[in-house]
Amino acid sequence: MRIGEVAQSLKLVRQLISKLRRNAETQLAVELGELQQEEGHFTWGISESARGDNLHCLLLDKEGRIDRLFVRSASYPNWPALTVAVQGDIIPDFPLINKSFELCYACIDR
Repeated sequence: MRIGEVAQSLKLVRQLISKLRRNAETQLAVELGELQQEEGHFTWGISESARGDNLHCLLLDKEGRIDRLFVRSASYPNWPALTVAVQGDIIPDFPLINKSFELCYACIDR
């Protein structure tokens, strides 16, 4: 499965490089259309990380500037499962159980 993903990724990168060479003056940007800039406007997006999908939530102020930003890491929804997984086990088993989840500590405290 991963070999197929790598092959597909390389194909996409080659296509992008080829397109950039043909259009050297083109900016590296994507036209998103008109964005609403109303006070309290809320939007969200998803990005991919090594551990899964990250969720980004954004709130604008009345000038259209970022008022609040929240990033939920891919590890976040899995933390409660760790508490269930360690129940009934002995303390020396905790590091093994914890690492089997491969949760990101730093990602939670953003």
